[in-house]
Amino acid sequence: MAKTPADFVFFWKPDQPYGWAGQWYPSPFTARVTLHDDEERDVFFPTAEHWMMAQKALLFGDKDIFERIAGPPLVSGASTSPNQSEGAGPRRSKRSRPSKTASASPAQASPKKHRAPSPKEVKALGRKVKNFDEATWVRERTRIVLEGTLHKFRQNPDLRRELLATGEKEMVEASPLDRVWGIGMGEKKALETCGSAEGREAWGLNLLGRALGEAREVLRAEFRDEGEGEDEGEGIGGGGVAAETLRSG
Repeated sequence: MAKTPADFVFFWKPDQPYGWAGQWYPSPFTARVTLHDDEERDVFFPTAEHWMMAQKALLFGDKDIFERIAGPPLVSGASTSPNQSEGAGPRRSKRSRPSKTASASPAQASPKKHRAPSPKEVKALGRKVKNFDEATWVRERTRIVLEGTLHKFRQNPDLRRELLATGEKEMVEASPLDRVWGIGMGEKKALETCGSAEGREAWGLNLLGRALGEAREVLRAEFRDEGEGEDEGEGIGGGGVAAETLRSG
């Protein structure tokens, strides 16, 4: 099917147009996670990259790497036992929900004094996760990133408006370094190949772009129901919030 560049949103680094779509863009949120001893903790995540690598550590039972990424419990939302957590009933292992502490504003829930690692440092920590199994990661990675993407945009209204303003355009991580989360080529080459199905066959998996598209549909439905979103199409769109990318480790 023939397409034009106008059918796509290309993004990569935080300081580039549409950089807010990338995993390394500053987009703080908090979420309640379940640890391996069934303890629940409200955790502050400076970026979606922090979320992804923390969840990777939890998935494979590497508590040390998780703690190095997540830091201490939030001051106002210290560790809780399962029966104290919101939403009684069965839980899906290691999955999360927004914390009560963070539901209003992530800025209101500050972690104890802790120098959070940078996205680059978090990426490196993710590559050190013990007991890593490729098949398990491939099975779970899309779910993990989609959950983090939803947390990111639910708790950052300005970024959510940017995402919704992209309409039905295909979100594409134009990273020349990543054929899993991105397409394995930069924007210039992507523009040269996006017009035909044959050209796009050379692209990588673009899993992050796909997760953004799926999250956009969920968010559009949620915020339409809440009376938001009627003017989302008038958003900045061109990356006005400002603008690296997710790495699988």
